[in-house]
Amino acid sequence: MHLQQHVNTGTTARQTRRLSPSSGSDSSGKLNENFHYVMSDSNSEMRATAARICRDYLHGVWKHVNADNIVFKHISGGLSNWVYNVQLPEGTTPLRGEPRQVLLRIYGQTHGERAMESIITESVIFTLLSERKLGPKLHGVFPGGRIEEYIPARPLLTKELADPELSAMTAEKMALLHMMQVPINKEPTWLWDTMAKWRTSAEEVLKNVEEVDTHLMKHIEYGNILLRQNTRKRELVIIDFEYCSYNYRGFDLANHFVEWQYDYTAEEYPFFHERKGAGPTDEQKYRWEKATARLTHNYCQSSHINSRHNPVLMTGTQPLGPAVNLHFFNTRDYAVCRWTSYQHLKEKISASINNESQPQCGIKRKEDHTD
Repeated sequence: MHLQQHVNTGTTARQTRRLSPSSGSDSSGKLNENFHYVMSDSNSEMRATAARICRDYLHGVWKHVNADNIVFKHISGGLSNWVYNVQLPEGTTPLRGEPRQVLLRIYGQTHGERAMESIITESVIFTLLSERKLGPKLHGVFPGGRIEEYIPARPLLTKELADPELSAMTAEKMALLHMMQVPINKEPTWLWDTMAKWRTSAEEVLKNVEEVDTHLMKHIEYGNILLRQNTRKRELVIIDFEYCSYNYRGFDLANHFVEWQYDYTAEEYPFFHERKGAGPTDEQKYRWEKATARLTHNYCQSSHINSRHNPVLMTGTQPLGPAVNLHFFNTRDYAVCRWTSYQHLKEKISASINNESQPQCGIKRKEDHTD
């Protein structure tokens, strides 16, 4: 079974109660607006908190930073995480190899079902990836968040997913993640448990409301496959492991290839484009398999594991994360679109299987008779 990252551009349970938006929101939304100000980079208290954390957990010249001299920028945030870029004061020279800038991540809600388990799981996986140089470097861990390497990068564009070089690089990254052994639950139940929980939640909501507003606010954050900038050759970095679990790698591969067909950079309603027919061709799938064959073959030979029938670390890598701000993303239309596509593909596969099971046409072989 492969360890898989059910990533997303959506939200998860994170952050201490003191910083949680759910502890500061009501029907009017006014308290929620106040919370967003509290967490913004324009709030002097938040700026002072960021300076104190960096001063306590980093070394070198970071020991002398304060709220007045740091460069402090809010990158993204919601219920899931609040992410900031913190830089040394202008003109400051690092002394002992300390980073010039870092990414400060403050977790979202910690209350809620299995919220703490998700935080622990993601933190463990992030640390292991950092040590194995498969993800951003981990600079520090503090109650309610962590300090990470800041990577100048951008998310891949939808059309770049089919780029032969980038696709091969993504395949290799995913294969390496699938082969990791991490100390978390190995049973492939997370996906089904989560779907069942969402269904129960939806049924409860529908029982208590007369009308559901399907134009839900969704903060679309940066993607989980980043292309490093300012490098001589192209290099990808996988980020965000908020929903990691063990599962069969087919889930990861299917999710990745399905995402080739959706572009979330639309500026107008419904704020996404369906790119019918943009899925991978047989040749593109072959190139993907070829890129992973060497890694998986060597791993299976050395560990005597048939990777096709054992759970692996599922990355759930969502390749897209458009650099767009808050939109009224129409989740209903998007769900209908994905469901329709699924049903079409299911019927196509079923028809193919039925055709293969039918008797072959042609001349019937003459039976031998023995007297």
